[in-house]
Amino acid sequence: MRMRVSYLSGAGNAFTVVQSRERRYPPEFWRALAPQLCPWTDGLLVIGAVQPGQPVSVLYFNPDGSTGMFCGNGARCAAAVVLRQQGVVPPVRLVLAGQEVEATPSERGIRLRMAPPARPPEERMIELPDQRLHLWSVDVGAPHALIALEDIGQPATLQQLERFALEPLARQVRYAKEFAPAGVNVSLYVRTQESSFAIRTYERGVEEETGSCGTAAIALALVAMQRYRVRPPVEILPTSRSLLVVDWEGEFPHLQALYLEGEVEWVGEDTLEVTLEDLG
Repeated sequence: MRMRVSYLSGAGNAFTVVQSRERRYPPEFWRALAPQLCPWTDGLLVIGAVQPGQPVSVLYFNPDGSTGMFCGNGARCAAAVVLRQQGVVPPVRLVLAGQEVEATPSERGIRLRMAPPARPPEERMIELPDQRLHLWSVDVGAPHALIALEDIGQPATLQQLERFALEPLARQVRYAKEFAPAGVNVSLYVRTQESSFAIRTYERGVEEETGSCGTAAIALALVAMQRYRVRPPVEILPTSRSLLVVDWEGEFPHLQALYLEGEVEWVGEDTLEVTLEDLG
């Protein structure tokens, strides 16, 4: 079976995008095909039909086929695709992982408005095989664990963040019993200025470090609000060096809205040959 796909990057987070306007295939179909459609990208976006007055349905799958989580950069890329369609005017409403969001073009690319999490970030200690680890955790539609470089005895510099071997530590945290059975996305960060941070993220479902993660940027901004009393906007520099900006309205426990803004780039298009053997 041949399938036409597009490739987009949301601040360095790469996605395979399929427009499924006819809604011919159920989610199980896309779940099974995700590993084939994402040989080098960080996830699969399946965009449904645009209907007047209705939010556009977007399905998101990790390369391993797992689904059900929100994806901030993915939502921004999906919005960029929808905005290219004839007759569509901003703002665009999308539904992804049960969450309705609103997206508009901005000077930096695409700006996403979304609801805040039900609970603020939580400071906690977890047990690893060789150490007790201090971190913060928060669920913003996808669960995240965030570790400050200085909290693991490292110099709090950008250079050290870049040099640190992230994946061995991240895998231990990703599979830690405190986050079982679903696991968690893991980020290491450093504060570079008053309202600026650099971050590296290991994403579950991708099972490696990615160039950028929108929900990790949101999670870090919320930790910055709680831990450092930072005022918005907060600048988050991911591994890709493509800046993400997080803003918000209100304060916990009365946080009203979150905003994620950054560039979206069209990388290219392709026609892929996929096999249907795993579809049952």
